[in-house]
Parts: sequence; C-alpha cells; structure tokens
Amino acid sequence: MTGILIQALQFFASLSMLVLIHEFGHYITARMVGARVDKFYLFFNPWFSLYKRKIGGTEYGIGWLPLGGYVSLYDSREIFMDEESEATKQKEELEKQLKRARRRGNSMDVVRLEAEVETLSKKIEELKDRQRTMEPVKDELRAKKPWQRLIVMIAGVVMNVIFAIGIYSAMLYTWGEQYIHNDDMVNGYIFNEEAEALGFRDGDRIVTIDGEKQIEAETLIVATGASAKYLGLESEAKFRGMGVSACATCDGFFYRKQDVAVVGGGDTACEEATYLASICKQVYLIVRKPFLRASKAMQERVFNTPNIKVMFEYNTVEVLGDEDGVTGALLRHSSGEETTIDISGFFLAIGHHPNTDLFKGKLELDAEGYIKTIPGTSKTNIEGVFAAGDVKDPHYRQAITAAGSGCIAALDCERYLLSK
Repeated sequence: MTGILIQALQFFASLSMLVLIHEFGHYITARMVGARVDKFYLFFNPWFSLYKRKIGGTEYGIGWLPLGGYVSLYDSREIFMDEESEATKQKEELEKQLKRARRRGNSMDVVRLEAEVETLSKKIEELKDRQRTMEPVKDELRAKKPWQRLIVMIAGVVMNVIFAIGIYSAMLYTWGEQYIHNDDMVNGYIFNEEAEALGFRDGDRIVTIDGEKQIEAETLIVATGASAKYLGLESEAKFRGMGVSACATCDGFFYRKQDVAVVGGGDTACEEATYLASICKQVYLIVRKPFLRASKAMQERVFNTPNIKVMFEYNTVEVLGDEDGVTGALLRHSSGEETTIDISGFFLAIGHHPNTDLFKGKLELDAEGYIKTIPGTSKTNIEGVFAAGDVKDPHYRQAITAAGSGCIAALDCERYLLSK
C-alpha cells in the first residue's frame, strides 16, 4: 500500500512539474509580447482554490483538482461571452418549459414562451455578432502580430522540450559515462538484430567467457584457423614436429634430398607429393583406396613424376622413429601384408577441419564449415564481425596468405569503426 501511495505522489509531483513548466511557457511569452494575463493556475479550481493571490493584475493560484493547470489571457469579449452563456442557459430552460406547455395544450403559455425563446435567440445572435466585429484592445493577445500569437501558442511545448533536454543533460553529466563497465550493467543489455542472431536477448548479462575472462569489443575478427586432420596414431602424435607434418609447403624444405611419405589420395595430397618430389629424393604417396580421388590432370602429374611411388590400398599402422625424429613407417596392405618404408618426413594431406564449431548457427558457413565472407573482403554476414586466415580459406592455407588475409581484416575493421 505504501509503495502505491509513493508512486501516486511521484506521478502527481511529476505532472505538477510538467504542467507548471508548460503553462509558464505560455505565461512568460504572453508577458513578453505585451499581452495581459488574468490568471496563472497550477491545477484546476472549480468552485474554489487552495491558494490565490493577485499581483500586478494577474491572479496566481493553486487549484484543488490535480489534473493539469491553465493560463487565462485577457479577452475583452469575455463580457459578451458571459452574457451569451447566460442567455443560452435561459433559452434552454424556456425551451423545456415550452415543451411541457405544448404537452399540456396550454396555448397561451405556448405563445408567450415562443416569443421569449425568439427574443433570446435574437439576443444570442447579436452577442455573437458583437464578439466577431469587436476590435481587440491593446493588451489582448489577438491584437498582437501573427508571429507573436504563434510564439505564445507553441511556447508550452517548447518549454517542455527544453526542460526534458535539461533533465537529460543533468543526468548525463552526473551519471553518464562513455564507457560503462559490465559490472555496472545490473539490468543487462539491449541487443541489436546481429547480437540476437548470435543468441543474445534483451536483458541478458555477460558474466564470463569460457568461465575465465570477459571480453567486450565493438568489432570482432575471427582468426581461429583450420586444424589438419590426423590419423589418430600415438606414434603420429609423438613425432609431430619431429618429422610428422600437415604442411608440405611449410616444412618440406627441411627434407631436401631425403625420402618422405605423403598420406592421402585427393588433389591436396597429389599437389603436395608433386611439390615434395621437386626437392626430395623419393616420395611415397600412401593411398588407402585402390584409386586416386584427385582430378585427372593432377593424377597425370603424379604418375608422370618418376620419384613418386603411389602405394594403393595401404594404411599406416605406426610411424617409426627415435629420439632424433621419424625414421620410417609401418604400412599394412588391404590383403593383410605389412611392409616398412624408410623415410625422414611423414606428411598428412587428408584434409583440414576449420575451427568454427563455436560459430555454427551464428555466422554463415559453407558446406565444409569454413566462414563465408563477401568476395574481396573479410566481412561476414554479421555487421562488425570479420574473418581472416585459414578459417575462411579452404584452398591455400599458407602463412603468407593468412597474414595477407589478416591485414585485409584489420583494414576492414578500421574502416567499420571510423564509419560509426
């Protein structure tokens, strides 16, 4: 009950302030243009006033009905308006009497009342004519120029707008900050369509990211890369970086004039085998199927390269090596026969998996899971979010192309921030 009472008092206090400011706008501009103000009241005062006082020809007061307020400007026609109002009331009363007389069939009263009604009708019309033709006196608002009357009419609204701007400016000066820390956002955030597409809803609070660190930013560059697919062997993991690699163009140089193996049967595997063949002594292409999945042109390049040996229907059982790195690989044919090859480098070319699981259902991805960007840019389908590197590049996957892609994303990000 107390809460409702407090809210009611707050409502009437706010209403009183708005009305006072509004009516003050009419009052002060009327005085400025030389118009006479008869009354200036906060709240309405039918029958009586809580307070009133006359100062300099203007009556200031407080009414008892808290539903607004008013300013009354002097109008010399009011005397005729009052007479017209009184005559109208008398006419309405006589018309009621006339109806009753007609129902009773009293012809003498009917004739008399009709004459009196006619007389009052003429009087009312004369009073209206006098109001229309009466010239305004000097201190009336209607005697002022049109632009002055317009100023008085709109002054109330203008004062309310100025008052609102003043309140907002005071609040901004007192409590406003260009940056508000997340801890102070007790009522959460209001999100735009892009954020809602990521799963956020108005009122949500950002508490933690990965349970550890909270990050806030106006833009985001996604550069999570793509992870090479491996066979899943323990020995493969043991020698990773010591002869096991997923990038022939990155690490092939370290195995010049040595024997190496490439695992895979697609275009990437054939391309890497061809590249390694140009710098290595012998290249074994290990293919688990009885055929290559690569394009015909790429297959011809492989078959026409003398130092590439294609080993169909073989699977790697174990990567062999010592403390210095890879020394060989144990292979098993589909028939069950096992063989060992002596190699120094073991390259995987069985595909990559873009690290985009986090963005599924949020950013637009292609069939393989790579982030789709607007051609020629790093822009994603969400404004302010950009992608760079292998996470958007299913073809090249080179450090230099990733670096160039990162530069493009940085420039796109900068232009986006400057445009806001």
